[in-house]
Amino acid sequence: EQMPKLNDGVYWSDVFDGSQLMLRGIHNLTIQGTVKNETKEITDVTVDPRYAFVMSFTNCSGISIENITAGHTEAGECSGGVFEFTECANIKLNGADMYGCGTEGLRLTLTKDVTVSHSSIYDCTYDIMTLDSCRNITFNDDCSFYGNKEYTLVNVWGSDNVTYTNCDFSNNKGSQMFDVDGASKVTVDSCHFMGNSMSDGPVKESKNVTFKNCKFN
Repeated sequence: EQMPKLNDGVYWSDVFDGSQLMLRGIHNLTIQGTVKNETKEITDVTVDPRYAFVMSFTNCSGISIENITAGHTEAGECSGGVFEFTECANIKLNGADMYGCGTEGLRLTLTKDVTVSHSSIYDCTYDIMTLDSCRNITFNDDCSFYGNKEYTLVNVWGSDNVTYTNCDFSNNKGSQMFDVDGASKVTVDSCHFMGNSMSDGPVKESKNVTFKNCKFN
């Protein structure tokens, strides 16, 4: 059930244990936090409902999220996460840290032209991310994924031109690091995998994933 809008294109939407912030039809928006140079702390956005996304975008374009740490006060299960983009385009996440959420850090559906850099997803309860029917999705410049657990961690379905370059995957635990279907094209280049525990087999044997110049420890 959708609650009254806060402003044009901004709504609250009911979830199991509260409400989540919905942005629809928003274009050319920058959400930028500040960096405290002395402590390297960045702006924190935290929500209480465990089954909500911190922010959910639908039919948006030109969205930039920079220098933001986002997550939940308490981790949940079954649904919810940090950032969700549905039918969006031209998305940039730079210096975004996504943490401690049920179920995942990032969910992209029917979304294209996304760049994630200098960002991290950590301590999520079910998986790292889901990319469903997406195109031109890039993770680069020291993105890190660590301490996530439970099932398949990076889910890519029906998506083209998904790349991970110079990223670190460490201390994650699940059944598979990558669950990629045959309709997707995923390239993992110059990435480092360390301390991961996958019950279904080694990361480097992931199906439908092309690994280039990667290190596995």
